[in-house]
Order: sequence, then C-alpha cells, then structure tokens
Amino acid sequence: IRGQAEQNVTLSKLASIRTINAILVACPSPAFALTSSKKILTFNVPFQQLVKRQLPSGPNDDARHDLKLALDLNVADIFA
Repeated sequence: IRGQAEQNVTLSKLASIRTINAILVACPSPAFALTSSKKILTFNVPFQQLVKRQLPSGPNDDARHDLKLALDLNVADIFA
C-alpha cells in the first residue's frame, strides 16, 4: 500500500496544473492541454499567437466570443 501511495503522489505531481504549465511554457510549438471533458485547460503563447493570426479581425470583435476550437482528429485517436 505504501508503494501505491508513493505512486499516487508522483502521478499527482505530474498531472498538476503547475507541471502542465511548465511543459507548455517550455514547448516552442503551439500547444494546449485538455481536461477529461475536452475543454482547454491551459495553453502557451505560441498557441495564442496562432489563434490570433487565424481569427478574422474587424470592427465587430464581439463575434469572437462565439468561436469554438475544433480538432481535425478525435482526441481518443490521438492517444490510441
């Protein structure tokens, strides 16, 4: 049981938001992390810049709030 407790602590540290943010900050490519419900948990600056470049710009920037990110791949297929 002690080994499982230690493993649980290790996994908790690896899955912490702090660790995830550190990985994303270190990644030079656009990257983001998803929650188990497939919502964006956090993202890095290159990802933010990519999204800003792809968004239409204009006088009605309020329309941007309705935009949603769609992945070309099924999330389950990425990890298969």
